[in-house]
Amino acid sequence: MMESLRLVMQKNWIDFGFIGVNPSGEIEEGFSSPFEFLLFALVYQTIPMHYSDFFIIQWWFTTFLFGFVIYYIFKTILSESDSFVLFLVFLCSVLLSISYTFLTWHSSGMENPWLHFFYLLCLLILFGLVEGKELSLAKNSILLFFASIVRIESVYHLSFVFIIFFVILYRQRSSVRKIYPVLMAIILWVIFFVIRSLYFGKIFPNTSTAQDLSLLENLNHLFTFNPSLIKNWEIFKIGFKQNLLLLIPINLGLFLFFRRSNRELNFFYLSFAFLLPGIFHPFLIGNFRLDPARPMTWMLAISSVLFIASIGSIFKQKKFIFILVFLLTCFISYKNYKLKSYDLCCSAKIFEDRKETILSISKQTEIQLPLVAIADLDVMSFEKKLNVLDLGYLGNQFLARNKNDSKLIKSYISLQKPEILEIHFPWNCVYSDLMNDRMLLKDYRLVYENSEEIPIARCPDGGKIHSGIYLNRSMEQNANTLDRKIYDQFVKDLSYQQLKT
Repeated sequence: MMESLRLVMQKNWIDFGFIGVNPSGEIEEGFSSPFEFLLFALVYQTIPMHYSDFFIIQWWFTTFLFGFVIYYIFKTILSESDSFVLFLVFLCSVLLSISYTFLTWHSSGMENPWLHFFYLLCLLILFGLVEGKELSLAKNSILLFFASIVRIESVYHLSFVFIIFFVILYRQRSSVRKIYPVLMAIILWVIFFVIRSLYFGKIFPNTSTAQDLSLLENLNHLFTFNPSLIKNWEIFKIGFKQNLLLLIPINLGLFLFFRRSNRELNFFYLSFAFLLPGIFHPFLIGNFRLDPARPMTWMLAISSVLFIASIGSIFKQKKFIFILVFLLTCFISYKNYKLKSYDLCCSAKIFEDRKETILSISKQTEIQLPLVAIADLDVMSFEKKLNVLDLGYLGNQFLARNKNDSKLIKSYISLQKPEILEIHFPWNCVYSDLMNDRMLLKDYRLVYENSEEIPIARCPDGGKIHSGIYLNRSMEQNANTLDRKIYDQFVKDLSYQQLKT
């Protein structure tokens, strides 16, 4: 009875994109970008539009802001004419365009364009404070705070540049008022994460649990040169090549061999303070799902701006050498590039098609807001037409914590009793024990077989590969089961009297 009542009352559950309340009442979160969570909660949920339209608007908006910040950085460092600065912005765009990885993730609809914008904006604000510009305390504190939450680990990337910022101000004997925006941003970050930890029960997102991330363990491996670092080194190499990070040693060479003004030196110090933690990101944070090069795309933005600003300053009186150095660097960076193009996985169309098929099944069986067990969260949960039990772990703390205990997982899913279960590669092998369980196959019927090509014949554990969409037999439209009977009664009359009866 409680199962049937749960089906009818699902429409009252909270669900903001990647955040939701599961059938047990447990608050879940798989969001690695707190800023995007705020964005979805404040914008996407209040404006009726398809999420793809939202992402297109977001891309155009962030790209415009991103270009504006690059222009303003060049204008502040070089104090040249607008035409020359715009020319440098164009060259920077050309350099960024060499990286398929950067372009793809910048337009992905995920948090990367915000990451690129806010990190460069943070660099611009800190540089402006160092150069003595009068900046609004409230506005810049909020902007620096947003930079600190644009991804969950942003504080790691910002911490060292904040330290170098304090060192530069100390050496300049600058007014203490200049550090106020940074201090306010830090205070806001602390307040935000205290609230977040109280709400979710922990500081780290479910992403870290799902991917077995342990910062202390990774730090220990780094200090002791543990052999396990080999896999992190491979991640680093992919990110380095895919994001043209050969620009970092090139920038270092320009710094060592050419004399610079104090203004340019300050920008170099701040930029390298930003880049240094990023270099260690693959060793401390590890791999990202979908693409190991993804977490380093912002480093290309900063190193490209630093490179263009450097050659613009060094060779501005020698236009031929300026263009020659630029073209040579583009050529070397491109030749060092590992993969010119590749499938980032996974097209939204794939999940859109699955969503429409599942909606069609729920309509045919007359199940309102069915609970769907599927290894996906975002596309399925955006439009609030389905409730999602995320088999991909990011949106489910229990599955993330116990993913290696097949018995617990089978017990958990059988208790949740999802009306619809969708399984696709490689998750059909991750859940091989579950999908080859006789009790499960007895309770569920295959109603739609996936047309995807699976590259293996059997799972590594020897289990048969099951792929497709399954319907809970007890909730078939004409099923003569207690669950279906009670459900149909509550759909007709969800009154206190009916509940009491």
